[in-house]
Amino acid sequence: MNWRKIKIWTKVSLLVVLAIIIIIFIASNTEKVQIKFYKWSTPEWPMYIFVISVANLGGVLYITAKRIRRIIKDVQLLMRDEKARQKAKEEIKEGVKPQIDSGKN
Repeated sequence: MNWRKIKIWTKVSLLVVLAIIIIIFIASNTEKVQIKFYKWSTPEWPMYIFVISVANLGGVLYITAKRIRRIIKDVQLLMRDEKARQKAKEEIKEGVKPQIDSGKN
């Protein structure tokens, strides 16, 4: 058996275990609760709906923050590359041999 199959079956097994844990969690948290915050309140729903909703919202926020961070990093790299291009153009105009930065510090 090769490593790719082991990796796939490990992921499948973990997902099955996670699904079983979620089913057990839902079965044990069926009592109805109401969330109150100052004068705002939610309707009475089973607790698992609130917990799963908060977990999903946390996942969405994490993915969004990660993508925003990646976009900021890409913009910073583009700005650095543009500055290097401008510097090289100026050096060429002045007759100086441009020094190329590989971007690795």
